[in-house]
Amino acid sequence: MSSESSRNIDIKLTDTPVNFSLLCILKISILIKRIISALFFNSGLFRYKVTQYLKDGQFCILMYHRVTSPSKTIQAGMYVNPDTFGNHLKLLQKHFNVVPLGKLGILQIENSVHRTTKPHCVLTFDDGWKDFYDYAFPLLKKYKVPATVFLPTEFIRSKK
Repeated sequence: MSSESSRNIDIKLTDTPVNFSLLCILKISILIKRIISALFFNSGLFRYKVTQYLKDGQFCILMYHRVTSPSKTIQAGMYVNPDTFGNHLKLLQKHFNVVPLGKLGILQIENSVHRTTKPHCVLTFDDGWKDFYDYAFPLLKKYKVPATVFLPTEFIRSKK
């Protein structure tokens, strides 16, 4: 086998060359993550870990920045695509009592008297991007899940 045949193959599908080996590795990696995720959730291990870490009135707060389609201008890890966010909401409904941030204190006091079967969870969004209204809000409304949005006050009533 010559050194020429063992090199990565670059395929030009658009103006950007695509490294075929890297593409295959990424697809395999995604497949492995999906298999592990399915095993984790369907085995009951997820529910066990939730009840192990969130017991005796403890709660979790999940913070999102953006719900939108991937873009070159958005830093990786700062967004989730709408389909994935919808899956998050379904999972949260199944395993948590999702509550508004403003009611968490009252619910914690009530929970000390009347135990609930699911731990409390709060969803928050930072920065109030327009894509919250375009993508996240319709999904929150569809699944009837409350969320708190923190707006940067400098931009309210401005054209920024």
